Amino acid sequence: MDVNFWGTVNSIHFGIPHLKRTKGKIVVISSISGWCPDPLISIYSASKAALINFCETLRNELGSTIGITIVTPGLIGTKMTREQDIKLRLLILEESAEGCAKANVRSVCRGESYLMEPRWLWWLFPARMIFPDLIDCCNSFLLNLIDQNSSTKQNC
Repeated sequence: MDVNFWGTVNSIHFGIPHLKRTKGKIVVISSISGWCPDPLISIYSASKAALINFCETLRNELGSTIGITIVTPGLIGTKMTREQDIKLRLLILEESAEGCAKANVRSVCRGESYLMEPRWLWWLFPARMIFPDLIDCCNSFLLNLIDQNSSTKQNC
């Protein structure tokens, strides 16, 4: 929470006067986990959900004086994600860091309120609202797959 939520909130708080004078923009990097929580990262998901809600409320409070783009990336190909289990990475397609960065710049320049990257993840938001039990079932399947893989590695 200190980094994912308060770090961003405090930075925004101190930047608002300057951003109002310069008609600046705020780009907030949250996570798809803020909309559709994943197993084993409950605190991370909660911090990203809090960040999304904070920025949506702030957008209403500031009106059009400062543009706010909320980015909710999925799995992005970085050194950290490459170190994760290959089975998990095969189930969840990752976006390249370069592709995500380009999409971020395009989205902010267009003045978009939200960016979900990779774009194909858009279906998770309505699916979570309409079929929450199905998404929970998929998360349970994913958790079982992770548990099975962990057990296999421990037995080796």
